[in-house]
Formats: sequence, C-alpha cells, structure tokens
Amino acid sequence: MCGIAGIKRMGVDSTPIGYDQITQLLMGIEHRGIDATGICLQRQDGKLSWIKKDEAAWQFVSSGKTKKFIEENLTDEVMTCILHTRAWTCGPPTNQANNHPLTVGKVAVVHNGMIGNHHALFSQTKLKRAGDVDSDIIRAILDEYGLTPEGAKQLNALNGSAAIAAISSEQPDHLLLGRSGNPLVIAALGEPNWLMWASEKDAIHAASRAWLRKWNQWFRDNSSGAMFNPVEQEKLMLWTSEGVQWESSFSTYGGQRRQVVYRNYDNKPDKDKRKQEEANRKNLVQIEAQRLPEMQLEEKPVRMKCRNLTCGLLLKFRPHHEKIPMYKLECPKCGTRLGDQA
Repeated sequence: MCGIAGIKRMGVDSTPIGYDQITQLLMGIEHRGIDATGICLQRQDGKLSWIKKDEAAWQFVSSGKTKKFIEENLTDEVMTCILHTRAWTCGPPTNQANNHPLTVGKVAVVHNGMIGNHHALFSQTKLKRAGDVDSDIIRAILDEYGLTPEGAKQLNALNGSAAIAAISSEQPDHLLLGRSGNPLVIAALGEPNWLMWASEKDAIHAASRAWLRKWNQWFRDNSSGAMFNPVEQEKLMLWTSEGVQWESSFSTYGGQRRQVVYRNYDNKPDKDKRKQEEANRKNLVQIEAQRLPEMQLEEKPVRMKCRNLTCGLLLKFRPHHEKIPMYKLECPKCGTRLGDQA
C-alpha cells in the first residue's frame, strides 16, 4: 500500500501552491507508506524539479534538504505538484531509482498498487528499464508514448492494480490521472482554483482547511469548501487548466479480476499474515471458479489462460506440474509467471 496525492493549478490566474498544502497532503498519506517519500514540481514552461528520499514523510518534510528544495523551486510559476509515500514491495528504497516520483526521461509518475507482469512487459516491449520497482513499467510506457490516448491504451497491458498520476516536461499543463483497483479521490477548490487529489479523502480535507491566527493563537477552519468526487473505477483522464480533455478505459486486470495479495517482505515469521495469505489464495480460487466454471480447479487448474492480456495462450497442465508451485511456472510463449509467491 502506497499513497499518492497532488495539486494542480487550474490556470495561471489561480492561487500559487503553498508549502503548507504540500506538507499536509504528505502527512495525510504517510500511514500508507513510510519507506520513502517524494515530490515533483512542474513549472508553467514544463520544467520538472523533484526530490525523494528513503524516509517517512514526517522526516522528509522536516529535513533541511527538503525545506531548501521547496524554498528554491516552489515559485509562482509552479502549476502542478505530484506527491508519493511508498511502502516497499519491489525494489529496495535505498536505490532512489525505485522511489517515486519515477523520473528518467520526459515524464514523472507516481503509482499506488502492484504490477505483476512488469518483467514480461519489459521483455516484450523492449523498453529500457531504470529501476527494479514494478512501477517502472508505467514510467517506461509513458516515456515512450507520452500522455496520449495511445499511452493510455498501452497501459491496459498492465496486470495488477494501480492508481496513478503523471506529468510530462514535453506536455506542460497536462496531468494524467486514473485508477484501476486502487482508490483515488479528486476535489475542486473554488477560491484558490485548484484541482487536488489523493488516495484518501481525509488527506485532501486536512490540506484544504485554512489556518487563521486570532488572539495570539492559531485556529483551523472546520470546513474546507472542497467539492469531492471519487475517480471512476477503470478510468484514465487527461486534465489541463480547462478541465478534462479526454477519458480512456484503464483496466489492469489482465482479462479477469484478480485479488491482489499483499505479502510480508520483512523476512520475519508472521503466522497471522501467512494464514491471511492462504485464505486469500483460496478465495482467489473460488472467485476464478465462479467466473470460469469450465475450469476444473483442484489445487491447480487443468486449463487456464496466460495472465498476460497481450498473450492469452491457453495453457494445459500435466500431472508432473502438480508438484511445482504456480509462481515457478512460466508461460512458454511470453514468459509470464503464472502465480504470485506468497
């Protein structure tokens, strides 16, 4: 579980983005990931500036390095800010190439979710990998195709779950927002004329309430005045200062809805988590049995389709496969692993 958030000014006449809103958004989503934190700012001319560190949001926002970055880069020309708090699942946070925002070429991307077929997609598409994190395939696709309908189409090859925000130095004033499986809420703030988004509504509510000083004390407005709307499931939207320019379908289910199993990576015994993972695995078998009644499911299906939507090869299981864990089996056509390691 990770957290994404951000602010976009809807026009150059809108109120400049403030330091308080950035820090409050980050603190509002900190509980969704404490392994790394990051910020990317985009100016009116498209230039991107970013900072990220393998530390929790409270450490990140209070560090002198972050404060200096904000002081030097958060000018009135900044039109968009994307934020991320990371929970490490794939790719160690000590390597900054694995931390968000992911920035190598022209785009900056933040992602909440898990992509199961990133290895296979890098192999098939021949796109250049920059880090070990699964989210890097999203960055690579958008670097190749841009924030365009074609880029949105290519993202439908992902298998897993996602809520994303992306900006590009070559497309100033463009913001790509979307979700498939993971939460994402947007809000319209009237007086500053901002679009604000986050993985959770409470983070936006906290960041959009004003602080007022009276009688030598600080008081906080109980109402933010923000208008909220959850992003529709399986949808991508391209925003500019004039509003949504186009929408596209966005499904990361690889042809069938799969339950994402969050695993324990601390290498410590955890009986409760193991029990939950086993229950999730059994639940997944039940879900697939209901959706695909023609499949004879015991411990493994006799027949199943490859998880890679672009492949879809019908696979047959032989008796000698029964002793091999599903996560060690690969599609002979595209190389996609057929299961997740618990």
